[in-house]
Amino acid sequence: MKTVTRKSKFHLLEEKTRRLNIKPLKVYLIGGGNLALRGLKSATKDIDIIILDERQFSIMQSLLETPIPKMPVYVRQYQSQWNYNLGMSSRYSHFLYGFNLEIFVESSW
Repeated sequence: MKTVTRKSKFHLLEEKTRRLNIKPLKVYLIGGGNLALRGLKSATKDIDIIILDERQFSIMQSLLETPIPKMPVYVRQYQSQWNYNLGMSSRYSHFLYGFNLEIFVESSW
């Protein structure tokens, strides 16, 4: 399984946001993804994101699922009830790169 590094995937989401003309979202990057972005960890297999509300979550879904040539497309994975009980709103997988993007919506906590 490949991993996410500081320079690998984050800039692609930023570029996709620009191409889709989506205003920047305020999100919290927690866990290993945050450490990798800051250069404190070499890589991570999962990116955990907290989004502020359901409206922002809907925008994030569009960002992840809309196909654009040479930009990443993520596939939404439906998880067991156990995962949702922990507060996760959704999990997206990028099969080409082999990692998960786990999204938590703050208003649902």
